Amino acid sequence: MSIDPAIPAASFAWDVLKWVVVPVKRQFGYVISSKSYAQDLQKEVGKLTYEAERIHNAVEVARNNIRTVYSLVTDWHESAEKALKEARELLEEFEKASKSCCYGTLPDPNCRYQFSRKAKDKIELLQRLARECSEFRDISSIDPAPGNVTVVSAPSAKDDGVFESRASIKRKIMAALADNRNSVVGVYGMGGIGKSTLLEEVERRIREESDIKKEENVSLRAKLLHERLEDEERTKQENDEERQKKKKKVLIILDNLWEPLDLKSVGIPCGHDNKVIGCKLLLTSRYRDVLQAEMGCDDPLLLGELQEEEARRLFESYVGDKVRDEEFKPLVEEALHKCAGLPFLIVQMAKLLKHANLSGWKNVLKQLKLSKNEGIGEKVNKMLQLSYDHLKGEDVKSLLRLCVVCGVSKPSLENLVRYGVGLGLFREDKSMEEARESLASSIRTLQDSSLLLEDRDVHGFKIHDLVREFVASVASRDNPFLVLKEKDRLITEWSKDELKSCRATCFPYVDMEELPEEIDCPEMQMFLLFRNNKPLDVPDSYFNSMRKLAVLNLTGIHLIHSPLSFQLLENLHTLCLDDCSVDDVASLGNLKGLQILSFANSEIPLLPKEIGQLVELRLLDLNHCSRLQVIKPGVLGSLIKLEELYVENSFDQWNAMEQTPPSNACLIELNNMKNLYSLHVSIPDPNVLPKDLNLEKLTKYRIQIGKTWHSSSEYKTSTALKLKLNPANDILHKGCVRTILDKTDDLYLDGLNKPQSICELSLESFPKLKHLHVENGPSVHYILQCPSSTAFKRLESLVLEDLINMEKICHSHVLSTSFRTLKKVRVKLCFKMEVLFPCSLLRELPQLEEIGVIECDLMREIGEADEGGKVELRNLRALELRDLPSMKNFLSAGSAPLSSSSETQAATQAVFFNGQQVSIPSLQTLTMYGLPNLETLWSEESAVELSNLQSLELLGCKSLSKVFNFRSLVNSHKLHSLTIKNCVSVQEVFDLDGPSASGNVETPSELTTLELWDLPSLRCLWNKNPCGLVRFHRLTKLKVIDCDSLRFLFLASMVKPLAQLKELEVMYCKKMEAIIMEEEGLETETSGILAFPMLTYLRLALESLTCFSRKKCSREARYRDHVKSRATALFNHEVAFPRLETLEIWNMDNIEMIWDNQAAADSFHNVKSLDVRACNKLVNIVPSCIVGRLWSLERLRVSYCGSLEVVFELQSLNPLDGNPGVRSQLKRLMLYELPQLKCVWDKELHHQVKFQCLHSVTVSNCKSLTSLFPASVATDLIQLEELEINACGITELIGMEGPVLGVVFPKLNSLKLKHLTELKCIYTGTHALGWPALKTLEVHGCNKVEILASQIENETPLQKQPLFLLEKGAFPNLQELRLDLSGHMEIWHGDFYCEEFFRTLRVLELCHLSEEYAISMCLFIQSLTNLEKLVLCESHLEKLSRNVEAIEDPSHELLPSSRYFQHLKTLDVSHCDGLSSMFTPTMAKNLTELIELRIRNCKMLKEVISDDGGKEGYAVTFNQLKHIQLDGLTRLSCFSSSEYTLVFPLLEDVIVSGCPNMQSFSKGPIVAPKLERIQVETQADPKPQHEVWFWKENLNTTIQNMFEEMATIARVKFMWLSEFPELIGKWHSELNPIKSSWQLERLAVDNCPSFINAIPSKLMLVLEKMTRLQVCNCESLEEIFDLEGLEPMEITRVLPQLRNLGLVNLPKLRQLWNKDLQGTMRFSSLFSLTLYNCSNLRYAFTPSMARCLANLHGIEIKECGEMEEVIAEEEGHISVVEKITFPMLYTMTLECLPNLTSFLSGKSHMLDCPRLIVLTIAHCPKMRSLTWHSWMQIDQDTPSLFTPQVQFPTLKSIVLSHMDKLSKIWTCGPQGTFTFKYLQKVKARNCKNLEILFPHWVATSLSQLEELRVESCGLEEIVWSASGDDSQHSIAAQFLFPVLTSLVLHDMPQLKSFCPNLLTLNWPFLKELRVTHCEKMNMLSFPATMR
Repeated sequence: MSIDPAIPAASFAWDVLKWVVVPVKRQFGYVISSKSYAQDLQKEVGKLTYEAERIHNAVEVARNNIRTVYSLVTDWHESAEKALKEARELLEEFEKASKSCCYGTLPDPNCRYQFSRKAKDKIELLQRLARECSEFRDISSIDPAPGNVTVVSAPSAKDDGVFESRASIKRKIMAALADNRNSVVGVYGMGGIGKSTLLEEVERRIREESDIKKEENVSLRAKLLHERLEDEERTKQENDEERQKKKKKVLIILDNLWEPLDLKSVGIPCGHDNKVIGCKLLLTSRYRDVLQAEMGCDDPLLLGELQEEEARRLFESYVGDKVRDEEFKPLVEEALHKCAGLPFLIVQMAKLLKHANLSGWKNVLKQLKLSKNEGIGEKVNKMLQLSYDHLKGEDVKSLLRLCVVCGVSKPSLENLVRYGVGLGLFREDKSMEEARESLASSIRTLQDSSLLLEDRDVHGFKIHDLVREFVASVASRDNPFLVLKEKDRLITEWSKDELKSCRATCFPYVDMEELPEEIDCPEMQMFLLFRNNKPLDVPDSYFNSMRKLAVLNLTGIHLIHSPLSFQLLENLHTLCLDDCSVDDVASLGNLKGLQILSFANSEIPLLPKEIGQLVELRLLDLNHCSRLQVIKPGVLGSLIKLEELYVENSFDQWNAMEQTPPSNACLIELNNMKNLYSLHVSIPDPNVLPKDLNLEKLTKYRIQIGKTWHSSSEYKTSTALKLKLNPANDILHKGCVRTILDKTDDLYLDGLNKPQSICELSLESFPKLKHLHVENGPSVHYILQCPSSTAFKRLESLVLEDLINMEKICHSHVLSTSFRTLKKVRVKLCFKMEVLFPCSLLRELPQLEEIGVIECDLMREIGEADEGGKVELRNLRALELRDLPSMKNFLSAGSAPLSSSSETQAATQAVFFNGQQVSIPSLQTLTMYGLPNLETLWSEESAVELSNLQSLELLGCKSLSKVFNFRSLVNSHKLHSLTIKNCVSVQEVFDLDGPSASGNVETPSELTTLELWDLPSLRCLWNKNPCGLVRFHRLTKLKVIDCDSLRFLFLASMVKPLAQLKELEVMYCKKMEAIIMEEEGLETETSGILAFPMLTYLRLALESLTCFSRKKCSREARYRDHVKSRATALFNHEVAFPRLETLEIWNMDNIEMIWDNQAAADSFHNVKSLDVRACNKLVNIVPSCIVGRLWSLERLRVSYCGSLEVVFELQSLNPLDGNPGVRSQLKRLMLYELPQLKCVWDKELHHQVKFQCLHSVTVSNCKSLTSLFPASVATDLIQLEELEINACGITELIGMEGPVLGVVFPKLNSLKLKHLTELKCIYTGTHALGWPALKTLEVHGCNKVEILASQIENETPLQKQPLFLLEKGAFPNLQELRLDLSGHMEIWHGDFYCEEFFRTLRVLELCHLSEEYAISMCLFIQSLTNLEKLVLCESHLEKLSRNVEAIEDPSHELLPSSRYFQHLKTLDVSHCDGLSSMFTPTMAKNLTELIELRIRNCKMLKEVISDDGGKEGYAVTFNQLKHIQLDGLTRLSCFSSSEYTLVFPLLEDVIVSGCPNMQSFSKGPIVAPKLERIQVETQADPKPQHEVWFWKENLNTTIQNMFEEMATIARVKFMWLSEFPELIGKWHSELNPIKSSWQLERLAVDNCPSFINAIPSKLMLVLEKMTRLQVCNCESLEEIFDLEGLEPMEITRVLPQLRNLGLVNLPKLRQLWNKDLQGTMRFSSLFSLTLYNCSNLRYAFTPSMARCLANLHGIEIKECGEMEEVIAEEEGHISVVEKITFPMLYTMTLECLPNLTSFLSGKSHMLDCPRLIVLTIAHCPKMRSLTWHSWMQIDQDTPSLFTPQVQFPTLKSIVLSHMDKLSKIWTCGPQGTFTFKYLQKVKARNCKNLEILFPHWVATSLSQLEELRVESCGLEEIVWSASGDDSQHSIAAQFLFPVLTSLVLHDMPQLKSFCPNLLTLNWPFLKELRVTHCEKMNMLSFPATMR
């Protein structure tokens, strides 16, 4: 070894010394550190002992569940036990040696040396074993026992291996046994559900884990309940007290109790009530009553069926991979359905099916049809027979049979009671209410016996499929019935004997075409038939034999007339015609014995007087009969025995009592119904309520009074009252309402105007009220004003919305009885509320479960502070806080304990949840949206209990910087969903710094979903290396979107715990370079490949991403030069994706390759869908190195990749991934917007990869692509079905690589070629191609295609090549041909051979057909002998008939014109502007097969059938025509101008829309026997559900009277008045509306020069559905609304839904209405108001009218030259209104108003806009202020734009422009509550006299100002301070506008400084700074970084 002389000798000597000393030191260390080694070894022994015991317990669990434990686990356990044994022996030897050497006083160096060496090795061994244990994911394979279902699971949980439905019930059992209050624990469920197996598992668990030891536990398996205990005599003789003292804990398990057990008889100590003493009982039974009523179990647990997924996994665990076979899949579903979640049945069936073939499966499934009593069916039959036989009472069995007859698994409770009454299941003297109670009791009995199952609904239940089949086949032998299913035989196939004995029949939605004429069923008592509203003719004689029929239900049937046999049904008691169309209701009046009659959801026009003959009727259901307009007077009054009446969302045209003669029913008729107790009714007009209406007798009701559009209540209460109030009707003081108000459960009040307190409405303070909803009540200040012992003592939910003056829920102290039952409170749009509850009241809400506070701007906190101590909300489960700009804390900080230090209090003031103040242990859902002042959720010092928090959503919390600290993270271990959006200050989600952040705490363990959106400051998910602290073991879904500061997502050490991650989406994070990364200082060594084993969905859209994982890049980058080039591949060898199915890569310009040649070997084999978008550096998608792995790829989509040249590329000739050839599974290929794409398949690649599965190809906007398919690829595409190419540079479809012969695409059925400007042919070869399967061909915009098709032998002109070169039979199946002929394309070259080419064509669509080619087109059509549909659009034809006549010359030997269209069924002509008429009568009569005729938007068309001068009496018959549509034909005067008779035998639908000049349909007679109505379809809303129909006498009369009768206008929904010139003349005079309510929703009164007003008074009341009114271009119009002649009551009802009012170009408009309103007219729905160019209008409205605009969101007033004020006093009136409030106003725009001086007139007025966000004032040169000022005031002091009389507390944007007289915007000093703290944008321009922009007091309050722009103003400084004001020296002054991002100052020559005396400015977020043409500006105040 040579030594550098430059190295000092001392250094060399030290190196030599190290070689000698270090080994000696190491050996000596073994001696001196022996105790340390002993301690470390002891610690590792403890850790491994714990792991070994855990694995041992898990193994026992698995074996008890009949699972096979993996040998790897058992081997590990043996090794661990051996190592532990040796380690313990080593420790014992060391301990002995230490004591034996000199009696322990001196150490033995040799002994310690040897021990330390061995201990070191043992420690390493134990640590290795512990690591191996932690890597166990599965310890066993599934082999479960019946009832105790197991799954593969990690061994960490106590319920390992058990499905959740079983694990949860076990946990409940264990908890109940641990509760000393429970002496008896019971489980019940139907047979075969797994009760016995469950008890065995519970017993084992108890032995292992409970404090009841094996020797202390007595377990009695009582299969035979009469068996006595062997020690019975000894037990009876013992002294009970002594025995209790001596004995240990005893648990007795009794399984399968069929009947009550006398505990004394079997020696179990019990009291006189059979209550067990001194031990605990664990019992199971099929009957809940046995456990609850007889055995003393307070709350038995129901063991239900397995969940669907659990049942599937159990079944598959036995049957194996066969279930994935496509052939077996339908049978698997059928088997699981039949097993219905029963573990016993699933296991039995699976064992039989495991080795069976397909036919064997089918045979086994048939065994479950229990009528055969064999196999599995016999076992199930025996179980159910025992349960059925134990039922007590024939009525209960009858009910069970009735449930089965209903034919569904969840029979309707309502139907059952109606059927039961009809069948006489209840005593005749029972009322309907008593019958319901009896039915509920019987259902509970059946549920207790497990023959009926409980459902999630409160009163819901369901019947097991096995029980249904059992009852149908076995239990109903004496009472036979028939339930048909879709696959069963028809009723006509049943034997006569079966039908004769049949007592009940059900057809549950079986698709039957017809019913037999008659069936012989003399015993039939019940007949049920359900259909989906399809016509079904019920023969007149069908029910002839059913004289005993008591119940008849015909649901969903179009019943044209009632069958005559109805008259024979004298015993019929229940008739249900629900969801039916019933034309003949009157005939039902003969069914005198009816007790139940239902028309629910049916279309019936009226209830005739004959129904009044049904005097035995007890229930009448008319709910949701939307077409029911008439109930004949006296009908309801005749039904004196009626007990239940349902008319909800149905008939509401009630007559007032004083109306004579009455035309409809009157509510007073209800007084005749002495037994009426249940009423559902809607009463939109409160004025029809009789004074003496008796509602006091009602016990159940849902009554709606007034026009309210609120949705139905979510609460299922027995009494509900919904009131829509207004000042004109005093509903609340009507006697009938007062009688039910205090006994109402659910109360909804809308529009309450008085009193101030809700409680004042009730004399008894609503003692029974459970649900209260108050909305839109400006008078309401409080809910409860004075304490009351009865007020709201049962209230469960409280909803307050849009109460603009609401201050508090309670005005003063509340007694403890009020609100104690409150569970839900929701407050929205209550702008004056600052606190939800005082803390004293919060403490008295023990049942509160849900709080919601939304859009309450002043709300500061939920609870107001007091000295009462901590608030405990133990049941609060959901908290929703949205859009609360003032809220900072849940409780105000003043309620913190007095003992807290000032520092602690200061720290907790910024904490939202302070654990010292509030406890919310049950909180599950927390939603916080739009809380800009929220800074900290919780802190370490004052943590709250979050142990049940499951979902957390944070959105728009701008001040929040972190979400979880360590303590809150540990507390929220049940959190499963976390969403954070638009929280701009959040820097990390998990803050793990702190004194507690140590140890190996795994949390959050339950998190499954994590979503992070729009978090620009987020730097990391956690702020330090987690080291096991944060482990997402259950995370399945992760979304990270728009997090621009995030550089990476995971550290490598974090990947392994993400074993369950299934969906990963990372998008638009601008700085993210990699998903996985290690940085210096945070490096964690990871060996091997990182994997996402469960990931199936991955979406990445990251512009800076270079690779998915850079785990090793940071190290390699220091040594290798090629790292940079490698990083351009997205996926490399570092990360594996073994189960990935969907991969989406978007907007990633930094990657040049998706895969490199070293991608992980086990990755991408399962990828089925690949989507690549906007990756502009990619030149290929699938290189050769990855082709072999993508064999599962089925869908490939590539779009917007600017550099892509080839999709599939072969870079070398090496075999692909080790495979000589690949058969791709690709089925769908989509390529869009790829400008550089040269080819799809590399020429070498397609030889090795076959694409024989491809069935759909779509290519669009690939301009460089000249050919799509190489010839060799084309010949492989034998499955291709769809091909669409759009806007590409393709010249030929198939490239000239080699010869292409015959058929290329044998299965292609759709070919669409669009906008291929270079395309000339499919294939340049000379061989004709066949298209055997082609059905649809479209060619559009292919301008170079001059000939569509030609035969191969036809000679084509030079330079012309047909697109298709064909041979005979080339298109044998072509059905649809769509051609764009704009490029003068010739359809066919040569002679036509119709029999050989287009013989199957059914549909022909031609666009841009010119007159030049019209004749050749007709020749082509002539050859299409089977043409059914012809569509012509955008073609310039003058007359269709002229072209036909031109070729009818006999010399041409053509077929006569009658044969041209003989098969035509549909003719559709649109946008053919040259047409003036369609047909001559001669041509029209030959359209013999025409079914549908549509003519649309042909502007010149005047008539469809022209007049050829024929004689009167001639008939033109359209034999098959059913539908005619005439739309947008503005010049059409009639359909036929000839006097011929038009005959339409089948015509059913006629649509006439946009034909304003149509005066009649035909000048001749019309015969249309089936036509009953005309559809008036509007352009605005042509959806089927909005169709409106009209009819009067006949078709001609209907058209002729459209204007006279106003039917069209009454039914139309959108209308421009100018399109109806005749209507304009009748608008004010002759027009008399015949309908009480029009359908008109949008009306434009335009171009009506003679109108003085827009809406006459007689139309005001019928426009109740109008939402938008636009009045424009009416030069004489002076007012909008003519109210003369309307009573004050009527004025309150006009235009109730008007939302948008626009007034444009009305030069003489003086006012909106012509009558003094004084607040009577209410525009409560008006949303926006626009006034434009109304030059004569001096003001918009008066103060009294402004008060009625409570919902106004936007005001826009422009170019109204005479307007002086927006709100002005009317002449001669002095308004008493002092404060004008627009509670919902968001935007206000005032522009080009040269005379506007102020917004308000009158010195007494104030303006309050609590939600105004945007204010724009421009070109208002006279405006100084928003409020009025006298000239004296102006002379004394310059007024400011904003004054204390103007309140805009939420204003965010101000734009002021060209305001010549504006001198200042704000007052010079602060005044009152004048605030603008939310202001974000200020713009001032061309305000030459503006002296002051910001007073200092304003500037310092603008903490949220982001944009400031000032141009061309006379300012000297931006921020102004008064003389003597030293506030500019304060610290706060240095932080003016702290979040300012943009500052623009331009053209202000007088501007000197930004803020005087302020030397520096600090704007850390400033992005834009522009100061131009401000010569005097001192720029030194701006930091250098800004200048």
